Amino acid sequence: ACSAINTIGLMFFGYTPSSDGTVVFVFLLCYYGAHTSFIFFIASLQRNLKAAPAIMGFLTFIEYLPYSVLASRINQLSRGVKILISVLPLSGTSIGLVTIAEWEKIRLGAQWSNIDNGISAVTEFSVSDVMLMLFFDIFIFGVLTWYVE
Repeated sequence: ACSAINTIGLMFFGYTPSSDGTVVFVFLLCYYGAHTSFIFFIASLQRNLKAAPAIMGFLTFIEYLPYSVLASRINQLSRGVKILISVLPLSGTSIGLVTIAEWEKIRLGAQWSNIDNGISAVTEFSVSDVMLMLFFDIFIFGVLTWYVE
């Protein structure tokens, strides 16, 4: 439901006018799944329920930290570094949103026909790379949660 509402909001308010709505929907769905599985994994490690909200706030900050530190030079990073940063769902989603914004800048938008392509010959990182990493996150955090519980 959140993915659908956010996609409609992005399309209605003109943030992604050139992008295919289903690409944005699937991208956000991947993010919500990865972030939820990350939260379940962290929750499975918690034994003190009173400290859990503070710990989750701190871990969400840590999850975003790699992107925020490297955001000013994100276009100079190699594909491998971007994939490594994308292991954390929030940082990966941020890189994916930057990639979608780059497609929007050239008025093509994120389409099913171009999600496997980087925005230029220099930037070979694509929206599908982020989506695959988010699916990987769902799997890894799901297995880790199952193992801990």
